[in-house]
Amino acid sequence: MTEQPQDKIRYTAVPPDELEAFQRLCEGVFGPSWVNRLATFARVAHRTAHRWSVGEQRVPEGVIREIQEQRDSLAETAFWPRLNELVDEVVARGVSPVVVAAYARDLAASLRPEPETAPQVSKD
Repeated sequence: MTEQPQDKIRYTAVPPDELEAFQRLCEGVFGPSWVNRLATFARVAHRTAHRWSVGEQRVPEGVIREIQEQRDSLAETAFWPRLNELVDEVVARGVSPVVVAAYARDLAASLRPEPETAPQVSKD
């Protein structure tokens, strides 16, 4: 008879309420695939962002501050509602959602910073 592998024990460095608040913040700013987007934004390894996302490692205060600033800027500009309104308008005028999605992908690709010019997020 073979032994069943035991689940890996995860040690958390972050209290559950702080972790949940961080997860909500990140999902609100970066959307449903937020862990990979967080890694790109903070310019850290995906594994580091994953550790932050599950509470295995504390998130530097500077990173949290930068994400909060992004949240505030998104809210102040009403970015998401305005973007949805524009998409609804062009689709209502007959532009195919496939075409809108193609433009959105192209726009997203053009907004990605080059590795050497990407802004550095303060990690203190």
